[in-house]
Amino acid sequence: MEHYELPVDQAFQVLAQASMRLNRKVRDVADHLVHTGELLGGQPGGDGGRPGPGTGRGRTGPGA
Repeated sequence: MEHYELPVDQAFQVLAQASMRLNRKVRDVADHLVHTGELLGGQPGGDGGRPGPGTGRGRTGPGA
């Protein structure tokens, strides 16, 4: 996580969050990062490419 200039505890939080989001073991997420340089699930502090609130496909509100 040196590339992102994160302290150790914050780097682990990023790995743990990606692990939970992807339903993969932390060690697998970390292993992928070490071997490819790519953080699975997106950049630290990012949303992992997930759509934000209100961007769903279904219509809501009056006349839906």
